[in-house]
Amino acid sequence: EAWVFVLETATLARIVDAYPFDPERAGWHPYVMFTAEPSVLGGLLEVQDRLDPDIERIAGGDNVLYWEVERGRTLDSTFGKNMGKPKLKAVTTTRNLRTLVKLLK
Repeated sequence: EAWVFVLETATLARIVDAYPFDPERAGWHPYVMFTAEPSVLGGLLEVQDRLDPDIERIAGGDNVLYWEVERGRTLDSTFGKNMGKPKLKAVTTTRNLRTLVKLLK
C-alpha cells in the first residue's frame, strides 16, 4: 500500500519559506513533516518541552511540522523515536528541506 501528498507549487514554496530554523546550520538536518491527519500535529508538538535543544527542535507550521536535528541523531533523538510509531508512520511523511528546495527548482 502506498499513498502520496500532492501540493500545489505555491503551497510547497510557502512551506519551505516558512522554515523557522537556519536551514544551512552546519551539522544539522532540516526536515518538514507532512501529515494526512492535521490533528496529529498537536500531539507531536506536545513533546516539545521534553526535547533537548542541543540535539533537536520542532515548531508547528501551516499543517506541517518543522524539525531540526543534529546529524547522526535522527533515529535516537526523542522526537525521532516518537515518529517511528506505527500510528504516525501510517499518516505522516518527513522530507529533508533541501529535497523540497530542489523540487521547487
